[in-house]
Amino acid sequence: MTNDTLRDLRQRAEDAAYTAVGVGVLGFQHAQVRRRAAQQRLVSATHDARTQAVTLSRSGQTQSPWNSSSSPVFTMAVTVAGSTTPTRPHRKRAAPTPPASAASTP
Repeated sequence: MTNDTLRDLRQRAEDAAYTAVGVGVLGFQHAQVRRRAAQQRLVSATHDARTQAVTLSRSGQTQSPWNSSSSPVFTMAVTVAGSTTPTRPHRKRAAPTPPASAASTP
């Protein structure tokens, strides 16, 4: 190989390396822009949710969470047609006693 061919080959390899680094930098910058946009959307959504929560709590339109626990006095039995499973409660519970402050004294 001649000296000019080696110099040309070296220059092309160097250009390819610079191009690869440039593409990598552009990709990183693009990812940064997308990350910042996503962060801004999240901050905005958080602010909107906080504002709505404060507005609802001040308006009195909030609701207590639904309680799914059942009463200890009433039992429920679910039966399937043709089933031989007993429908008794699993535990026998005593009747509830009222608190001392609510009990009437004669």
